[in-house]
Amino acid sequence: MTADIQLLQCLRTTLTQVGESDAPSVQEALLGAADLVLNELIHRQDRDFYLDHYQSGCELAKEGLNLLGNDNANLSVSLPAQLPVDVSSEKIKQQSELLFKYLVEIVDRLPTSGEEQTADYLERMTDWEVNLYARQVATAPQPAQEVMENVVITRDRFEAYLKNKFPEWTNLSITSFTPISGGFSKSTILVDTQDDVNGEQSLVIRALQGTHIIEHDAGNIINEYPVVKLAFDCGSPVAEPLWLEDDEKVFGVHFFVSRRAKGEILGTAAGATAPLTDAIVEDLISVLAKLHNINLADHQKVVDNTILDKWYSLGSMQENTREWIKYWRTQAEECGAVNSPLIERGLRWLEDNIEECMEKPVLVHGDYGLHNILIENEKVEALLDWEGTRAGDPAEELSWLLACLGGYLDANKALKLYEKKADNRKISEFRLRYFQVFDCIKMPIVCIASLKAFENQLDNIQFAILGLRFMHHNSRQLNEAIRLAEKAKDIGL
Repeated sequence: MTADIQLLQCLRTTLTQVGESDAPSVQEALLGAADLVLNELIHRQDRDFYLDHYQSGCELAKEGLNLLGNDNANLSVSLPAQLPVDVSSEKIKQQSELLFKYLVEIVDRLPTSGEEQTADYLERMTDWEVNLYARQVATAPQPAQEVMENVVITRDRFEAYLKNKFPEWTNLSITSFTPISGGFSKSTILVDTQDDVNGEQSLVIRALQGTHIIEHDAGNIINEYPVVKLAFDCGSPVAEPLWLEDDEKVFGVHFFVSRRAKGEILGTAAGATAPLTDAIVEDLISVLAKLHNINLADHQKVVDNTILDKWYSLGSMQENTREWIKYWRTQAEECGAVNSPLIERGLRWLEDNIEECMEKPVLVHGDYGLHNILIENEKVEALLDWEGTRAGDPAEELSWLLACLGGYLDANKALKLYEKKADNRKISEFRLRYFQVFDCIKMPIVCIASLKAFENQLDNIQFAILGLRFMHHNSRQLNEAIRLAEKAKDIGL
């Protein structure tokens, strides 16, 4: 089945879902997603653009061969031929896939830094690939927030569950039961209850959804819950975790329940959707520093019995980062992202430029951005969605926050503010810049993995949306990120 037919079949299913839903927010999100997919299908009919892009890629391949010199033998993919002007769109697609693999082999044999001529070539090749992704978003509509609904946990079934689990909560009833937008591997449901013992309560259910894009150690609710509890017990702003339901027989999924925190989400992974202030940004960094300052050695028993041990036991930040990049290369290989010369270039550069750092890894949230933070009165009230949590380098987390702030705060100011809030914990500029390079390929890997997941689940348009919408956002910054990182490394910052 071709990719175009897959998208068309998904559109048919999506329009059916619109008709079956009685929730305006769900209908709006699904129609917005359908609009984005239609936009992509229209673009794919522009055969001339893709033919020109292919031909210019062939010229880059020939130039790469010349740069390799004597090292150009035994490439496993033959240099793709020029195509006639009347070639079919399907043939262009097939040949383009071969061209990408050919360019990946060239990247794999070239040095990641050093010679000016090679650096210039790699930058132009990156721009060539980014230009392809830019077309996907040039005129694309911006759909509403994704909506994922878990139909396994229903209002009536959850009320019966609570009455059975807490028989002392007499006259218990659920007064509100609302699945909320967002989430791929987890679903979130807001629940209001009333009973004679507790009065009114506002709770949140976080349940495993059965779908995933990237494998995370804390992707399983059972692994996520104890880390959330540790963060809460150590004073981080986390909605109070109340209990974990690890008996899958109850609803067929694992879930945990927490108290509901107040506040609003002020942005997405691409930037703010509401006005930010210096006070908000300062508190974001202050909360981040406090999280990183949790001494995991003081909680060794918890660490030993959670997924934190896998990363904390590596010992040094340097070794931790080395294993982290290996992990992402494995993820890229599994979803086919290594067929991208841009991603291969980024991974090679990261593997060759790990900074020596013997500090111990710290507790990191894993996706510390505006889309996962509730803010009220310019203060962080709660950190949401801990499925990416692990022990790692605080520089990675600060880098991702800056990316999610969309340029509101520059790197040097962020480093100074973080150092002040983190009791003089120092992060070198190079380490921060290093992870900015990582950010430029992490999201594209996720996007490609999302499109891969879409192939196996055509009734879920959210996977197609993530893959089509965000490829360009981070990848377009790779050239600049590498330049800034190498500059910081050269002058020892």
